[in-house]
Amino acid sequence: MNTEKNRQIGRKEMLDTYIRYVRHRGDARVIMKQRLDAILSAFNPGMNKNVLNYFYSGILIDENCNGAKIKEIEDITGKRFENHSSAFGEDDHVKMRQDMFEALLMHRVNLDSINHTYDGVFECSKAFMNGICHTRTVNEEIMNLVKDKIDRVIFLLLGDKYEKTFTVGELKEKYGYPAISDQELQQAIIDDMPD
Repeated sequence: MNTEKNRQIGRKEMLDTYIRYVRHRGDARVIMKQRLDAILSAFNPGMNKNVLNYFYSGILIDENCNGAKIKEIEDITGKRFENHSSAFGEDDHVKMRQDMFEALLMHRVNLDSINHTYDGVFECSKAFMNGICHTRTVNEEIMNLVKDKIDRVIFLLLGDKYEKTFTVGELKEKYGYPAISDQELQQAIIDDMPD
């Protein structure tokens, strides 16, 4: 049984790929865009393929978001939706979720950048390297707690249709997911690093 072909891809992989897409350049970025286009097409058949537009304009937000998700968003964020849904109609509820999604997504990308502040530091004094290691350990522990909360709210804001998953084989066959393994993608990231 081919485990790569049967690996499940869903909203978490979509978000992780997007964040990596924002951070990287070169061939690796092209591969990640192809992956995102395939995942987005699977979740949203018929959408044009423009990754940045989808993520930052709120187009990804499903109008259907069950009450339990809304309640959990309110509990985590302290932001109440009921005060905003009736004043300007039902669309305002979706608009509020879109705005919150956009703000949290930008914050999430920035958190990822903080976690990678010291990537690529090869030469420094032993004392500075010890400081980097300790700072990075503390940063990662704190940032992972924050990141997990933000990811949870982002997933809730997306709405109901993002609960499903797709196999890599299905994404390749139906949606043009690139036939490049994670190891090959990692090598492309390394190859894209400046000399």
